Amino acid sequence: MRANQQQIEIRSNERMPLSLGVPHAVLHFYCPQTPALIGQPVILETTRAVLQLFFYWLYRGTVDTTNWHDVTELYFLGHSLNSVALMRSAITEMQKICRDDENDDTELFHYGHISVIDDMVSTSSGLFHYIEDTYFNHWRPSDDEDVNDNPREHQKTNLFFKKLFERSFKEQREGANCSCCHDYCKYHGHESEAERLASKYPLLQAP
Repeated sequence: MRANQQQIEIRSNERMPLSLGVPHAVLHFYCPQTPALIGQPVILETTRAVLQLFFYWLYRGTVDTTNWHDVTELYFLGHSLNSVALMRSAITEMQKICRDDENDDTELFHYGHISVIDDMVSTSSGLFHYIEDTYFNHWRPSDDEDVNDNPREHQKTNLFFKKLFERSFKEQREGANCSCCHDYCKYHGHESEAERLASKYPLLQAP
């Protein structure tokens, strides 16, 4: 049997790991830099829940969850695997999950999570740019009233708000058609305008 027809075992890095088999060709196509040797498991730094999301995504091309924490972890996994397609799918799903259509608003990440994301994928990532835009366009003082998370306890969050403060002198909030709610292409890291246009489709397109 040729290598691209054989199965590769992917396994979560846990005490009681989940193991799943995927075709070598599929894993190599979406994660070309992942070392995948026939007969040897690929240990991924993630949980059972996220590994299962990754497995279904490989076969279906969709992220089947409404749990923003799992989607964030899926983005981290895509970043560690250098899988552009997985990161794009995760950030698109994140926008859908966080958007509050009823109030024309969006849910915001907690301050502690911002520091973690900074550590995991850096401030240059599409996910971090998305979080920055959501705060710039949607944050209000009232958002902190029922939150036990204190931004002063997170040094990187202080830098995050300093950057937003400086940005407020140069830009205005985008309003009803803000990019964080309506334009996920902004966070996909497209290499060119041609590539962006080739992959663009409506954010709330039905499956």
